[in-house]
This record gives sequence, structure tokens and C-alpha cells, in this order.
Amino acid sequence: MSHSTKKVKEPPVGKRIRQIRKDLGISQVALAEKLRSLGWDRPNNLAVYKIENGLRQLSSHELAFLAKALKCDIADFFKS
Repeated sequence: MSHSTKKVKEPPVGKRIRQIRKDLGISQVALAEKLRSLGWDRPNNLAVYKIENGLRQLSSHELAFLAKALKCDIADFFKS
């Protein structure tokens, strides 16, 4: 049986989070630090990388932390 490997299309939510972060001039490390300061105890720059590249699922609670850290609305993550 042959298995083909397809490149997974970048998820729009992660792509939007990255774009908003970059528009604000914030590094992945700085975003992780901001998230920790807001009370999300797990994130580091690797976690931010995984979020932006669709390698990690986000809960609504985590989306709320990201929106607060990036000073935007959760809905902004779903706009194209």
C-alpha cells in the first residue's frame, strides 16, 4: 500500500495570529511572555510557533488569552 504525503495547507487561524503578531512588531518570545503574564502558564516560543503553524489545537479560553495579548477581538483570528 502506497502512502502519499501532502503538504497541509496552513490553517487560517494560526496564519492570522502570526499576521497580527507581526503587524504589532511582537516576537514569538515576547508574545509567549505576555501570555504568561496574563496567567496562561504553558506558552513558550515553541508553543506560539505550533499555534501559528496549526500544530496545536486551541480552546476558546486560549483564544481569549491570545486576543487579550494581541489587543484584538477573537473574531479577528477568523477574518481573511
